[in-house]
Amino acid sequence: MLKLKYLFENFDLAKKCMEFYECDMDSVDEMLPYFRISSNAIYPFRLKIDGRICFLRLSPAEEKKLDDVKSEICLMEWLIDKGFPAMRPVSMKDGKLFGQINTEWGTYNVSCFEKVSGNSLEETKGTLQIVKGYGKILGELHALMKEYPYSEERRNHKMLLCEIEERMQKYDASEIVRKEFADVCKELESLPLSTSDYGVVHYDFEPDNVFYDEKEASFGVIDFDDAICCWYALDVVRALDALDEVIEDVSMEEAIASFLEGYRSATSFTEEQQQSMMLMRRLVRLQEYTTLLHVVSEDVEDMPDWMSNLSQKLKCKLSRLELSMYERILEEKMSTIIYTKLSEENIHTASLDEFVRHQEVKECWRKIGNELVLVPNEFIEDWDIKKCREIAQEMVDGIKENGFAYGAFCEDKLVGYIYVSKKFFGSADQYIELQLFHISEPFRRKGLGKELFKLACDEAKKLGAKKIYISAHSSKESQEAYRRLGCVEAQEINMEIVQNEPFDIQMEYRL
Repeated sequence: MLKLKYLFENFDLAKKCMEFYECDMDSVDEMLPYFRISSNAIYPFRLKIDGRICFLRLSPAEEKKLDDVKSEICLMEWLIDKGFPAMRPVSMKDGKLFGQINTEWGTYNVSCFEKVSGNSLEETKGTLQIVKGYGKILGELHALMKEYPYSEERRNHKMLLCEIEERMQKYDASEIVRKEFADVCKELESLPLSTSDYGVVHYDFEPDNVFYDEKEASFGVIDFDDAICCWYALDVVRALDALDEVIEDVSMEEAIASFLEGYRSATSFTEEQQQSMMLMRRLVRLQEYTTLLHVVSEDVEDMPDWMSNLSQKLKCKLSRLELSMYERILEEKMSTIIYTKLSEENIHTASLDEFVRHQEVKECWRKIGNELVLVPNEFIEDWDIKKCREIAQEMVDGIKENGFAYGAFCEDKLVGYIYVSKKFFGSADQYIELQLFHISEPFRRKGLGKELFKLACDEAKKLGAKKIYISAHSSKESQEAYRRLGCVEAQEINMEIVQNEPFDIQMEYRL
């Protein structure tokens, strides 16, 4: 994906570059609104001679090398010559298939391709027969790649690893990412580099780059610009992981079996290759992570709403990718978790500096009349270090004055906590309030919350409380978590607490 600053459409730039082709300029304004920009800027137009639809592809020279464009087109021409249904390059007026143009907006690499027939697989009803064909066309591609005579001219996995490492250093990637990178590099060294396992791969063989023509029952493949020398298993795993975008009314197990059946009908896929798929996922994850770091690295002045939203989504994806890397490390660390009562000796203002309070909410419960109704309500809750320190200080003060707390520590870092006030209320002084309860995002769904809640309940019983009162977040996920712990709607409502958080759901736990 290009940096955010390159994601603005530039029709004037497109028109200037179209002048180098036999373009029907009379229809350009009609076609331009169908542009798209991601890893390249793509602008459709019609050829003057016969009205065929073609796609002008532009990439800033700052982002992509012209030699890579040349290498891609060389690969596609070879595949087409072998009968493979790759998209066809279109010549400029001077006969060249690619070029570099200096413009008032900067220097751009320029190329153009014919529209392939049919629709992308993500727009196609994915029957098992189509999924099998999806696998077969990838197998046919890999079978041909084993004969490709110019593999040494392509980028390879070592260059990809160098690029990942450079971006990790440039954008100061976390220790979690650096450790994952070191582990992946070490494991890749043990994989075979034989021609049956390793060669030129498409790298992005996902449903949006594979087209199916229902009338002809044929496939077409586009976008070879990311193709590199790597293990064939990488293409297989990327396609399999994207099958949910294709299938309709069939199970994932059936789809995977059909895809692999189609693939194996064209080329081999051994047990060893299948075992390397998780490692390939990890390699792709690292590449995606460092690419996103690069994409969001520069601020754009006067960023429009659509770009702000996109930037936020990309940053959330960065968090999820890093979390997935951390989860592997966590499996080794879970046995080191220590639960203990919090006091002035083990909690202070900076105790939550590395705590990840991140929640993406799509639906919330709302009281409508006498019923709770789940309604759409999308927002993202993210705490910065200032907020983390405010919460830590709130706990410190509460422990000193009138409350108790328990924490879960992993390697001396506080990764989960629960704080309960000792102040009794209710018609029979039966309640004390649970005021703070959070688990750092990487440690969720691992039993920490359940253990901390049990410790808090045991302490509350010793104090003589009959119930714990909770003003609980109304998000679907939070409500599900509290109900799994055994919490129910409160029988008595504390209106003072309600006024502070009017959208919370008032709950209780009977001790």
